[in-house]
Amino acid sequence: MFKNRQQTIIFIVTALILLIALVAGLLIDVTRDASKYAYISKLIASNNQWINLQIDGEPYDQKPHLMFWLSALSFKIFGFTNFAFKLPILLYSFLGLFFVYKLGNSCYNKNIALLATIMSAFSILFILYNQDLHTDTLLFTNTAFALWQLYEYIKTKRTINIIGAGIALGLCLLTKGPYGVLLPFLCVVLFLVINKKWSMLINFRWLIIMAIAFFMALPVFYQLYLNWGIKGISFFFLGNTWGRFTGSYLGHTPDPTFYLHNLAYLFIPWSLIFFLGLYQLGLQIIKKKASLPDKFFFWGLLMFFLLLSISISKLPNYMMAALPVMAIITSKYWIENIQDHKTVVKIQHVIITILWILALIILIYFVKTNLILAISILITTYLAIIFITKRFSKPDQALYRSLATVAIIGLLLNLAVLPILFGHQAQPKAAKYLNQYRQGDTPVFDYPKKELKYIKHLANDSTKVSEVEFKQTPAQKHFSLNYELKFYCHFQVQYIEKPEELEAALMLPEKWFYTDEEGKNELLHYCPAPDTIINYQHFSLKRTAKYFIRNKQQSAFVNRYLLKISIPQN
Repeated sequence: MFKNRQQTIIFIVTALILLIALVAGLLIDVTRDASKYAYISKLIASNNQWINLQIDGEPYDQKPHLMFWLSALSFKIFGFTNFAFKLPILLYSFLGLFFVYKLGNSCYNKNIALLATIMSAFSILFILYNQDLHTDTLLFTNTAFALWQLYEYIKTKRTINIIGAGIALGLCLLTKGPYGVLLPFLCVVLFLVINKKWSMLINFRWLIIMAIAFFMALPVFYQLYLNWGIKGISFFFLGNTWGRFTGSYLGHTPDPTFYLHNLAYLFIPWSLIFFLGLYQLGLQIIKKKASLPDKFFFWGLLMFFLLLSISISKLPNYMMAALPVMAIITSKYWIENIQDHKTVVKIQHVIITILWILALIILIYFVKTNLILAISILITTYLAIIFITKRFSKPDQALYRSLATVAIIGLLLNLAVLPILFGHQAQPKAAKYLNQYRQGDTPVFDYPKKELKYIKHLANDSTKVSEVEFKQTPAQKHFSLNYELKFYCHFQVQYIEKPEELEAALMLPEKWFYTDEEGKNELLHYCPAPDTIINYQHFSLKRTAKYFIRNKQQSAFVNRYLLKISIPQN
């Protein structure tokens, strides 16, 4: 891939910039799902409860163990910090890049494998989900590992690949349950069926692979059976996975084009090349000119996105599992076709230019100090990249400028944009204040009254019960949105669910409450003169679009409160 020393140096420099961007992402505060995972990992490290995952005394059944184990081990070494939570996941993603290379080399050749590895790392998808962590970040690595071992087994039938495939699929199960093995399963089964390899499809060796995978996932099954019996196992395979697919369990996103337009911007700057590569694979299959690896990837990926698209519950992080395959398809198209597609190269240059303009807008919008200097550095960097790559061929210009562009965009995201957006979260600010000013063992309560109503509607279909029963409905703790407070506080934060719990808390001589607008009004009704009341402007990430519109920016914020209430001593 690197045709001369100059190209090698450019790649090394851009890779170092990307590495700096990724490391900067390790320091950004966690929020939403990532804060939940950080809190569960913190509980594991604190209580040494490695198998029976719990969240505030309630068994946790939503995600398997792997992410929590990795972060808990890191907490043991580095303490409870953003860096410690995210570091092992980033290192695991680097391992995933190695597996992408091995997969691409096994299926095609070293050039396609190397470029696919680079395209994986130099994508907005990879950068974002190594900052805002989800279990799908780990699934990127495990999917690449599983596909590599499965394809090697199909190609060579070696025993070592049977073991490797079993371990890889077991890690997929330990990462995200049945969904974790979906893409490898589809790639293998559809490949064997379409190519009529019936003897390989019906082979006892698959039972060995399954046995190894299930053995790897034993901690998950043990925990589920320990807490819920057979119903727990059923929930793992059906309730959780199928419920998300049908929307009966979690969320509704009916847009059938959701993944199409999310891919268009999350797989930047390679989106256009990927769509062209997928289209070309389809034509080659129709014309019966496709190679075996082409068929292995095409049908599995197509069915994977089809199933995701008809699913009622949709999330962009689900695409991380497909990143290894997308990168290989994109790389193959680039290496085999880009020299003959001048129009595609021109469009790629347009995409690069748009991204640099976007980078300039980001600077103007987010950088408040030394703005002129920052703009000067950005423009100088852009001109330097243009000048250095001027003597390259047009396709090589597009490639290396794309790499440099992604590295710079990643740096701006993790140094300027995301620290500000995530820095508007109220819970870490409240936790920092409490860590500094809370005295002794004064209890702290999380009372998100409006949120509780939403949580209770999710639990047990409680919209159909009476108001009295509704108030008594236990809120499933894994739906709570205030894990940031619990993760960042150096002490236990108690969660108020029921009216009697609030009454008991109010009877204590001294206490702190973290609450929303509705909860604050209720607390002031009982205690009109609190010792302390702090109003935090909390930014909801669901309203990110409004944040960028000046006259609507304030509507992206909601009020969150920290109150200290004492009972006067007689």
